[in-house]
Amino acid sequence: SFHEFFIDLEDRLLDECDDYWDLIDATEEHDNSKNNNKSDGDKNNKNNEETTNNNNKVPNVNSLGCEITIAAFHPKWQFNGGGGGSNSQSDGDAAAIDYEKRTPYPTISIVMSSVIDSLLKEREDGDGTTNEDDNGGGDGSSALATERIADLNEKTLCAIGVERLKEIFDEEVLGCPMKGHS
Repeated sequence: SFHEFFIDLEDRLLDECDDYWDLIDATEEHDNSKNNNKSDGDKNNKNNEETTNNNNKVPNVNSLGCEITIAAFHPKWQFNGGGGGSNSQSDGDAAAIDYEKRTPYPTISIVMSSVIDSLLKEREDGDGTTNEDDNGGGDGSSALATERIADLNEKTLCAIGVERLKEIFDEEVLGCPMKGHS
């Protein structure tokens, strides 16, 4: 299923990123242990170890899992297994926040984390301050940026209401002219 595919993709990217950071940590620990064992009086030994340290540098590996943010979208998307938003319905119908991730077709969005970080920085640099509602922002974290986006989206969607969102989705999204054309 699409959900299983997305979870597998996300797990693989996170594992890749974890492996990358484990490699960096192991290399730094190795370099630090060599630096602690150096003899200050022995220049030949020092030069040999520096050469060895240069050979133990982290390889120039680009870890895609560390550089992208992915998000799944689906025509029947539901957070928390169904109707789980703050504006949820008792009968299991969609909550307003569910419409944040609904699309006519199953879709995976891939965004470079650096783009999210630069947009956040651009926004902060625009007026030189951060908003108090920014959840402590200012560190350029794409996780904080996406959390802010999610909070704003939920407030906006809840203000529109589930009934109106369903109408819009059914008419404008599911009824779009592209539907059925391959």
